[in-house]
Amino acid sequence: MFGYPYPYALAKVEFHPYDEILWMYDVTNDGDGLYYKVSYEGDGGRYGVYTPPGTSNAWDVKKVNLDIPEGRTVTIAVYDDVKLTDHVATVRGTA
Repeated sequence: MFGYPYPYALAKVEFHPYDEILWMYDVTNDGDGLYYKVSYEGDGGRYGVYTPPGTSNAWDVKKVNLDIPEGRTVTIAVYDDVKLTDHVATVRGTA
C-alpha cells in the first residue's frame, strides 16, 4: 500500500500477471479519488487511466482485465487528482 506519512495509506494496487488483472483500491475515504495510469513497454506508452468508484465505503475497489502481451514491463503510476499531477507512487511488474 502507498501512503505518506505511514501508517496512513492512500492506495493499494495488485497486478496479477498471468491473467493481466489489475486490482485498484482507494483505501482512504477522504472525499477525492485515485487515478491509476497503466502503461507497458513496446507499444509507445499509455494504455489507460482507471479509477475505483467514489463511494462512502471505507475502501473502494475496481478490477480491470487488461490485454497486455506476455513478457512486457507494466508500469502503474498512482495519482491523487484527475489531472495526474499529484503523484502518489509508481510500481512496475511483468505481464
